[in-house]
Amino acid sequence: MDTVTSVIDGVDIKTFESFLRSQGAKKTPRTYKSILVGFARYLWLDGKKTFDTFTENDVMSFMATKNTPATANMVLSSVIAYVKFRISKIEPDNINLIIKETHRLSRLRTIRRKSNPKDMRAVRSITVDSLSELLERVSNKRCPTELHAGIMCLFYFGMRPIELEEYMITARIDFEDRWMEVPIAKRNGVKKWLPWCDEMTPYVFEWWLAINHGKKTPSKFNGEWLTRQLHMYVNSKPIGGIEITSRTGRITFETQMRKIGIPLHYIQFIMGHTTDAMSDVYTDLSMFEHELRDVMENKHYMVVGGVL
Repeated sequence: MDTVTSVIDGVDIKTFESFLRSQGAKKTPRTYKSILVGFARYLWLDGKKTFDTFTENDVMSFMATKNTPATANMVLSSVIAYVKFRISKIEPDNINLIIKETHRLSRLRTIRRKSNPKDMRAVRSITVDSLSELLERVSNKRCPTELHAGIMCLFYFGMRPIELEEYMITARIDFEDRWMEVPIAKRNGVKKWLPWCDEMTPYVFEWWLAINHGKKTPSKFNGEWLTRQLHMYVNSKPIGGIEITSRTGRITFETQMRKIGIPLHYIQFIMGHTTDAMSDVYTDLSMFEHELRDVMENKHYMVVGGVL
């Protein structure tokens, strides 16, 4: 048995395949297994890397070796599913490993699926200074008035583009008490509760008016409006060498909140990665809401960094 084969056999890919079959999947398990075996071989030959040490850059490099966009995107789906499976098998008291694998999963989710697999690249976080420069740039008279408000909401709440541009239209919003209950994309019927600081109220209100007026023109706010505007008014001269899209706000939110030490369970709740777990941590959910409001009003990276 060669070294590569022994490395692949040492990874619990077969257990993962059995798990997928137990969930009712038919064709997917065999496909994912084949892709993961190929990825494991690629990692080992690329410097004796393993599934314990690979990064999102390794995934993008492997995706770029594929001949079709569909195959490249299947690679990403396979690796994300496998990392989620690994997380589910970690003992609850192994906090460090859970954090490590969850962070890896977050980075994988930033990889953009493109029609050209050779052009795969990750959405990158920007700094607080770059955010200030972005806001200054979109405040000029050439830009749509709602663009500034949309960007403020995008980077403050870390929402998915479709949540900000479409789902927020139907959100339950209390402007006086400063909170909203907005549907979570990819989690049918589940909503998340999001408070905000007083300084954000004008931006939330202006954006809410804009998307409600825009619903009369369905093609305007469809999850990609902010990206189109950023491409038009900002990316001709990238800030810090980074192409900014509507997904940049989400990864920047996560990166900057982690950087200033906000506990992971708050970040995951705000981003919509988990909601059910809160009932396991807090017997009194009003305490969680109080703490979450404190995070968003006083400890948010845009507040600490002087953007608000």
